[in-house]
This record gives sequence, structure tokens and C-alpha cells, in this order.
Amino acid sequence: MTWTGCGRSSTATPSAPAGDASCVQAIREGKTHYEPITNSYIPFDTNDLHEFWFSDVTVQGAGVNFNIGPLFCVLNPSRYFDAGKPNNLARQVDLCYENIRGQYCDQVRRTTEQTGRRVQWDDVESPFKGTLREFRPGTLRLSNSGPTTVYTDVYGRNVSTSPFEGSIKQYFSGNSGDQMYLRGATRDYAVNSSDRIHAPN
Repeated sequence: MTWTGCGRSSTATPSAPAGDASCVQAIREGKTHYEPITNSYIPFDTNDLHEFWFSDVTVQGAGVNFNIGPLFCVLNPSRYFDAGKPNNLARQVDLCYENIRGQYCDQVRRTTEQTGRRVQWDDVESPFKGTLREFRPGTLRLSNSGPTTVYTDVYGRNVSTSPFEGSIKQYFSGNSGDQMYLRGATRDYAVNSSDRIHAPN
């Protein structure tokens, strides 16, 4: 599995943050990127500091040939990578006080205007909660000329028609023919403000 944000990609670790300082600099400088939906170039903003987790799962053996490439996204992460900060972590909400563009930062600045206080990264008022998440099953391909049930290790390897110690039972039915792409859905786990959800979560 790999993660990537604006201009950053590497092997995933549990603490890997989104984006990096070069993305932030691109926002400061007003650089643009192509937006296929509007067929135009638009400026980078804090909405581009997403966290993406790509993965690739393959099960092959005993007549089964299965592959899926799911994508997991965090669309409002609280952090980004900055080698100059403690633990290499910086907070998106702090960018809002540097006049960085973006609707989330507009929200943060309005909150400060109304309350007279600075919004902190773990504040309930911060829109950068890490709760707006998207899952896309992504590419999928299945062909099966063997049994519908096989057993694998936790990584989908060592395919066997018989169970073995530590194995996981896997069920495959049918054939997809050509590779398909599945879109998935987005969900905000902080949509109910009364839950008072905030980062970290």
C-alpha cells in the first residue's frame, strides 16, 4: 500500500501524513493544476492536501486469478509532512492564519472572527478532522477456472484448496472478463455536529 498527497508518494506507514511542504508552497505561490471536471486550470488550495492510500491485492493460484486496486482517501486531514517541524508533522489549520486559500480555511477564519480565538488542530471547530473519507474499490478483475473456495495467508499468497494453519478462507464466484473500475462512495463521519468529533480520531 502506498499513500500520496499533493506531490508526495511513498510506502505507507501508520503515521504517514498527507501532502508536504512543497504542496503548501505551491498554494502560496498560486500555482495551478488541471481540473478535468471543469476542463480548466485552477489554483491549488487546502482542498488539494488530501491523503490517498493506494493498494493492490492479488490472489493467484489453484485456477483463481483475482486483482483489485482499492483507493482510500482522507479529504480533510489535519496534518501534512514538513521535515522542518517536530515529528515531521505540520497542521493544516495553522495555514489558515497565513492567508492560504481554500473553503476550509475560510471557515476557520470566520470562526476566529466570531470567537476572537485561534482554532487549534484538535479543536472541535477545526474542519480538518480527518473524518471526510472516500473509498473506491477501483480496478477489479476475476477469472476462475478452479474451485470457488480457496485458502490463502493474510497477504493473499500461498493459495491452497485446503485449509492450513493461519489460513483465511476466500470465496470467488464467476468471471469478470475485462478489467472493471468501481467508483465507491464518500462519507463524512463528523456530519453530526453534536458528536463534537475532532482530530485525532
